[in-house]
Amino acid sequence: MEFVEAPFDRDRTERFIVDAGLPDPPLMYAVESLGSGQLVGHVIFHPWHGVSTWEVGWILRKDSWGRGLASELSLALFDHGFGRLGVDRIVAEADPSNTASIRVMERVGMVRAPELDRDLPVWQIERRS
Repeated sequence: MEFVEAPFDRDRTERFIVDAGLPDPPLMYAVESLGSGQLVGHVIFHPWHGVSTWEVGWILRKDSWGRGLASELSLALFDHGFGRLGVDRIVAEADPSNTASIRVMERVGMVRAPELDRDLPVWQIERRS
């Protein structure tokens, strides 16, 4: 959450889970460690300013950084979005000082899309025909 917002208190966390995790389809998904089953964070994946554009984002515990989880999650959501959901474009936003997330976005094939910038710089990947 270092680059997103302050951590939630318990009440706000419960509201977030209900509002974002329980719709069909969910707007976010919990991320568990395969080895321990321990919660290590969550990913968002939801429509973004248009019918055929979705946003991906990940928030992981600091002790999970540097293990390739954000890349693995992004690639799986690209497959899901472009395949099963049929979206045309997936975007991600990042604070310019969040160089680790920017490296992940570029590693998984996303490219800078300044024409899509709103509050933060945007990267995108489009469905290949």
